[in-house]
Amino acid sequence: MGAISLDAVCLRARMDQDQAFGYHLLSRFVPVMGERLRAARLQMLDLKAPAA
Repeated sequence: MGAISLDAVCLRARMDQDQAFGYHLLSRFVPVMGERLRAARLQMLDLKAPAA
């Protein structure tokens, strides 16, 4: 999967103008962001875990 780049100012303006678009976009991104944060948290916990 490749990375994408977005113009944040333009994107926020579009989301302000079209709230349905903003809702749809965020409803797709929030679960992905949550999963990535969870994975990062688990990695950090693994680093802190005492060696077995």
